[in-house]
Amino acid sequence: MFELKKWRLGFYRERMVGYGECFGNPQFPDGFPVHTSRILEIMVCQEKKELRLHTHSGSCYRAAFVELDPYDIEKTREVLRSMKVDVDLAECLTLGSKRAEDERLCLEKQLLSGDLYIKMPGGFMIDEAYFKKGDGAVVPISVTRHVSTFSRDSILVTDWEQGLCDFRIFPVELCEWLDESSSMVKAYHWSNGLNTVSIENTGDDFEFQGARGNIMCRRGTVTIIKKEDFTGECLISPDVVDGKSCIFRK
Repeated sequence: MFELKKWRLGFYRERMVGYGECFGNPQFPDGFPVHTSRILEIMVCQEKKELRLHTHSGSCYRAAFVELDPYDIEKTREVLRSMKVDVDLAECLTLGSKRAEDERLCLEKQLLSGDLYIKMPGGFMIDEAYFKKGDGAVVPISVTRHVSTFSRDSILVTDWEQGLCDFRIFPVELCEWLDESSSMVKAYHWSNGLNTVSIENTGDDFEFQGARGNIMCRRGTVTIIKKEDFTGECLISPDVVDGKSCIFRK
């Protein structure tokens, strides 16, 4: 049985499928974003608080309530309704919110002012990000994909409202597209006031390109990247929070 984290349900070419980060499938590295083949059946395991998604390919995916992705939740609700599956999505969201709050409170004790903490499933994306402010509070920071003409693009961890921090990377898939190492993650922007970035790797091993040599981010560990490890700006007139800009260099 495989596992889907950060999962949601929806439609692909008019077929009901599951979306999420895949774990335990030898066809993909752990943490790789996938959509399943057509869902044939959804079973509810209330005792373990999870769904079991049985698909046309013969695969079965475990999807924990707490891992529900709130993005486009009405599509998830529509699929469940179509398959006559009774699941309290409000309970799922509550479980996810409680876990996030528990993590935030824990990080208040661990981080120093100016530190950023991110959760990455392998080097493919960033799931969550938290920043510790000068007053000691830890706040969530939004994570987005940069919008451009590329089908694959960089990942932004940016506080657009208060300008607390702005950290941007080329993930593994984009580094591969750029003919760089397929197991490499590269930062191309590091804002003023950002001291360290702690990377919790929940997927397969990957390397972070550092100014003093590559830094291994191993599965199940937290790796601290210091500001002096940043290789330098690689942007031209960026939409950054602290006004930096420079010439792109590959």
